[in-house]
Amino acid sequence: MNNFIQDSLNLSIIKRFKHKKKNLKKAKVDDLESDEEDESDLELDESQSKSVIANIKVNSLRVDSIIKNGTGISRKNIETAFYESKIFINGKKVLKMSTEVQVDDEIDIIRGRPNANINQLIVSRITILSITPISEAIRVKIAKDKNLLIEEYPS
Repeated sequence: MNNFIQDSLNLSIIKRFKHKKKNLKKAKVDDLESDEEDESDLELDESQSKSVIANIKVNSLRVDSIIKNGTGISRKNIETAFYESKIFINGKKVLKMSTEVQVDDEIDIIRGRPNANINQLIVSRITILSITPISEAIRVKIAKDKNLLIEEYPS
């Protein structure tokens, strides 16, 4: 009986971590690339002071894919906004969710109206700054505004 107690005290715990060395190498390469991009980001930040500059990776340039990855809105809510005609590209209503975006496009998602003025809208805006193809994906640099007050679109 004493031997059993002594054997149970000499146990060791082995931990496994879920990361690979490949990911560490990719992170170093991405850091070098982002340093080069940071210099150009400073110029953009001055012109768009309230906008948040972000790099997103998408599989296609469809509007729903850009909105989902850019704002974090679920696809179901994006679909609801589409059917309620609350998504616009460059001031024009989106007629198909499969519409592809290009550089310098502005995607607006209508959030609501302010109580004070009926002729204005509160929107979330995504501006496409650059599109770069990478292996098996597309890197898109965007400027996003969560709450932006704009004039109402003409009917």
